[in-house]
Amino acid sequence: MRRGGVAEIVLLACCCGCGRAGLDRMTPAGGDTFPPADGQATADGADGGDDGGDAVAPVVLEFTGPQVVPVGACSNAFAVSLVSAPDDEPRAVTVSASLAGVTTFADAACTTPAAGLFVSGVGAAATFQLRGVAVGQTTLTARAGASEATRAVEITTATGWVHLPTANQPGYRNEPMMAPDGVAGGVLLYGGVRDDSEVIADLWRWDGAWSLADAAPTPGRRSRGALLWDEAGARHLLIGGTTDIGGTDLPEEIYQRVGALWSEVVLTSGSFVPRAGPGAAYDPVRGRAVIVGGWLGPGVADDAVYELTGTTLVGPLRPSPRPSARTGLMCAFVPTWGEVACYGGITGDFTTEHDDLWTWDGSRWLERCATCSGVSRDSGGLAYHEARAELVLFTGWGGNSLAEMAGTWVWSSTGFTLLSDTAPGRRDGPGWAYDPSTRALVTYGGDGPSCTGATENCNDTWLLY
Repeated sequence: MRRGGVAEIVLLACCCGCGRAGLDRMTPAGGDTFPPADGQATADGADGGDDGGDAVAPVVLEFTGPQVVPVGACSNAFAVSLVSAPDDEPRAVTVSASLAGVTTFADAACTTPAAGLFVSGVGAAATFQLRGVAVGQTTLTARAGASEATRAVEITTATGWVHLPTANQPGYRNEPMMAPDGVAGGVLLYGGVRDDSEVIADLWRWDGAWSLADAAPTPGRRSRGALLWDEAGARHLLIGGTTDIGGTDLPEEIYQRVGALWSEVVLTSGSFVPRAGPGAAYDPVRGRAVIVGGWLGPGVADDAVYELTGTTLVGPLRPSPRPSARTGLMCAFVPTWGEVACYGGITGDFTTEHDDLWTWDGSRWLERCATCSGVSRDSGGLAYHEARAELVLFTGWGGNSLAEMAGTWVWSSTGFTLLSDTAPGRRDGPGWAYDPSTRALVTYGGDGPSCTGATENCNDTWLLY
């Protein structure tokens, strides 16, 4: 809703399930593809020609993993899964890299060498951890028998933003909702607005590459809501938002996604007042989702807090002092404070933005600063970056020009200091979530002059290491 509406690479092996996003299919060594042509040997060495017997089905694997890994960091997002085979027998898989010094390990500390990866059968996967101690592009190669698959990985010195190519992205959109995927790793992205004319209903997953997880999710079209991973409930929550461009249709239903199944959360206590643009974060210490403020209708924003635990909704809570009524505020849980932090936002009539930061402990608000970055804004991104141990603020709408903003700020004691005055480019309404598996903050989409869509919608992915 717009205004008014040599390098050592270390591999850790274990067996577990794996998603199939960002994958490369395995082919026989030498570049042949499956199924084999007449007379061509399959991956298991059987002749595919007509010799009076049935042809042997090929071994097909999928190789997944991120495209970029920071030097010295470990990423557990790589996996090799067995898609099909002539039998359901276990398969040994070896992994090598074009950079010298590849070693596999059987423990998370990378101290116990392992013989290699082991895939227990069709539908199973072997996951591993990768660490690079030098910079450059390496090609990982997985082999099972005569078959192999490759995946290019860039090991980078980046400690800031990395801009990924736009191929195979969810498409142009702003105001999507993102959250960590607590089930399979990576992050999830829901909905948004395309070309300022269509609210979208789809669900995408990022695990180093984007893949469509659900083309028609049950909650339907939604933008400017909140998507959270509820750790205690082992579910994703979709809260608030709007289903139309003007923001007049505000659904009151709260949805949960358990596994791959969506259902409505039927509240046994409390009632939810529908809203768009709330601030929201999950508090893992107290095991509850925290929803703050939001747009209730033309000219009206809220100043209340709601807390959701299971099917119990507590609120509205309005202790004094508290942040003034606003929408488009950004919230994140900060482990070092043990509280939910909420920053900025704009009044319900879209005339006055804020540059203050408040923290919520479940019973009271504390104003940490009234002028935190020197630039009032709403509809940017705020996330706690675990690897950097920093609270990160980026982009948004506001500033002296009352337009889309560029830049990234990090919290330092009493306010935000500028980290980058350009990346990830001028935009507002991006989706964002921290991905523990790649130790990066992932942001996608938004709207602004740094984007290439017909209506300045973005279709790019940025990672902050």
